[in-house]
Parts: sequence; structure tokens; C-alpha cells
Amino acid sequence: MDVLDLLARIQLNIDDFAAANASATEALAIARAARDKFGEGNVLATFADVQRNEADGGLQAAAASYSQALALLREVGDQHGQARALTMAGPIQAWMGDYDLAISSLTESVALCRDLGDPLYEGLALIRLGRVYCVTSDYPAATMALTRGLALVRALGSRGWEAEALTELGALQHLTGDYEAAAVSLNQAIVMFREVGARAEEAQALTYLGALEATTLGPEDGLARCTEALTIVRDTGALLEQADVLAGIGRCHLQAGDTADGIAFLRQALDIYQRIGAASAQSVREILKEHPT
Repeated sequence: MDVLDLLARIQLNIDDFAAANASATEALAIARAARDKFGEGNVLATFADVQRNEADGGLQAAAASYSQALALLREVGDQHGQARALTMAGPIQAWMGDYDLAISSLTESVALCRDLGDPLYEGLALIRLGRVYCVTSDYPAATMALTRGLALVRALGSRGWEAEALTELGALQHLTGDYEAAAVSLNQAIVMFREVGARAEEAQALTYLGALEATTLGPEDGLARCTEALTIVRDTGALLEQADVLAGIGRCHLQAGDTADGIAFLRQALDIYQRIGAASAQSVREILKEHPT
């Protein structure tokens, strides 16, 4: 089995950490033995998306793999590989709290994809750039990036990435007070994720919808959505998404006046965020400080 076959196996098993890890380890050994820098760089870039789910320091491990991958892909002049690695690295950098680096990576990817005539990955890079702008409260920039990214992936028929765009657009619409549009975007995203079998991504959209419904309908409705999402993420083993869901459940309990359960779920979320090295740990700490026991 060659490196490309193993690379395909990693992608196929991306939600099965043990299987993807085994394929990546084998592929890296083959590429390095053959001094195949092209193969090694592409394997590292794919493997990083698996590493982020490692229980201890997963995000740091993923960031290191992306850094190595980019160095190798730049050395061999693989611009397509560079663009795709940058598109995947941006969210990792943002989850670690390095928003400036994430914006730089994703902006570079957008430019590379335009030069290469790759509108599909340009669209994905724009969607992920829009998410970072949303997190940093630059809502006009987020709107421009997400609108353009959605148009590109929708025109090319990528249902999974269209759903990702709608998820982030729904979150943005919630933050800017357009609750009706947010509900439409998020419900559409959930349907699409179910169609393509993207379970961790479905859970993320459900978590966003839970936050929206906690605002518009009440904490009980939000809790129902987040509880549905928790069942999914516990099954897939997606740690970052699991922490996001636990934090969402904790907030719903606090909103409902159930302080003890709220704190318990927030502490579970904090433990995961701290172990994988996510910047979201800080916001959870701040909430817990407001509710000392």
C-alpha cells in the first residue's frame, strides 16, 4: 500500500482516532523512508485533523504537524497542498486563541486558491475565515467572508461545506440579533449534515441552535438541543465539540436557575478545554468565577 492509499484511509477514518492514527503512522514511515517530502507533507496535514482529538495537548500536536507540513510543502513547491494545509491550520490556531495567526493563515489560503483557480477550497477558507472574524467580533468582515464562501461552495454543490457555511452564518446572525434568519440557517445546516453523515459537525450546529433557542424560547428548549448534540459527540469522540456542548448545557442550566448542574457541566467542559489546549477554557473560567461554590 502506498502513501496516497494510506492518506485516503486516514480521511475515511477521520472520526475513528485509532484507525486514522494507525494509517497515518504507517504512511509517515513509508514517506520518510522514501524521502518523499510531498507525501510526508500531505500526510502530516491530514493527520493533524485527527490529532486535535487527542486527550492531552491535542491542539498543540495538530499545530506542530501543520507547521511541519507547511514547511515541507513549501520546500517542494506544492501550492495546492499549502493552501489546503493553511485552510485546516486556521481553525486550530483560532481554537488555541491565536486569532491573528489564524486570520493570516486563512487569508493566505484564500489568495493561493484564487491564484490556483480552486474555488472550492477558496470557499472553505473564506467560511473558516468568517468564523474567526465572528469570534473576534468583526461582524462586517465575518458577513463578507461567509457570504462569499457560501456562494462558492453552494455553486459547486458541496453540501457538507455549504452546511458548514450555514452553521457559521447562523451563529453570526444570532450574535447580530437576526434570530429568525439564524434559526433558518442552522436548521438547514443540520438537515444537510445528516444527509452527508457529518455527525460531529451536526452536533456543532445543534449546539449553536441550542444557544439560539435558549435566547428566543427559553433554557429548556436550548437544553434539549444541546443534550441531543451531547449524545452525538460522545459517540464520535470529538473532544473539542464535546466540550462546546457541555459548556452549552452548563449555560442553559444556569439560565434556568439550576446552578449546581450548570457548574457541574461547565467544569466538565473546562477539564476538556484545558487538556486539549483550547482558548475557550478562559471564558468558562470567567463564568465559574461568577458562580463560586
